[in-house]
Amino acid sequence: MKVNDEGKKLRVVKLGRLPIVSSFTSAFPPTTHDFGSFTVDSHIATAALIVFTVYGVFKELESEEKSAPIRAFYRTFVLIPDGAGVFKIVNDQLTLTNASGPQASNAFTNNALPSMSVAQAVPTMPSEDIKNQMIVQFSQQSGMNEGFSRQCLEVHEWNYDKAGQAFLELNGQGKIPPEAFVKSST
Repeated sequence: MKVNDEGKKLRVVKLGRLPIVSSFTSAFPPTTHDFGSFTVDSHIATAALIVFTVYGVFKELESEEKSAPIRAFYRTFVLIPDGAGVFKIVNDQLTLTNASGPQASNAFTNNALPSMSVAQAVPTMPSEDIKNQMIVQFSQQSGMNEGFSRQCLEVHEWNYDKAGQAFLELNGQGKIPPEAFVKSST
């Protein structure tokens, strides 16, 4: 759908955190969610990008129908690092549909939150391809050559955020040698 009326564009487009969030709270009716139906799928998770989708079911509290229909939602988030070790949402897509037959029949059958067992996170070493991508990106962002970028990432066990924080601290203190910023001419 394309909006050609400039005045309408200005009325419907929200800029900034607070106007965006407040537009959602006023646009949608009150709901209750079945937390037992929630599922999170992570599509991509790297140091430079995270994409995940949350699925679940809900029903409207102020429905005029005797039995409010069960609805489903799919909300996809795209996050990137903001440079301070924190991720920010750069894209958020919400899709609302009627719940499928199985979703509707299983919804709200147990009001207790599901018990979850979280496995102990075991850090995994990135592949050589990912390491090379991280080195190139770190070199571009820090201005250091790829040799020093690799060394910084290795020292911090390939944790991009920790390596970045260490670089900022050491560079701010003048402790990174000038040769770290000399790029080879190949």
